[in-house]
Amino acid sequence: APGRAFVTDQYGGTVTVLDTLTRLKIATVPVGDHPEGIDYDGENQMIYVACWFDNTLVRIDAKTLKVSGKADVGDGPRAFGAFLGLLGR
Repeated sequence: APGRAFVTDQYGGTVTVLDTLTRLKIATVPVGDHPEGIDYDGENQMIYVACWFDNTLVRIDAKTLKVSGKADVGDGPRAFGAFLGLLGR
């Protein structure tokens, strides 16, 4: 999301939000057990997170950093989204 990086914390059950300019943590968003896959919908400014052990897809509003939806999915979702390289900047 513009100006922010969203990182799944598999064992913590959260998504960490970082400022891409300062590389400082902005927030930690609780999402569920073993979040792994993550992707960004730029048109609607939503982050989608697949939570492997909860069998859910969680939607985070990229502006408010609040969970705005949750859907049950099949057993063991582990989708992969887009990645960015902060280390090279």
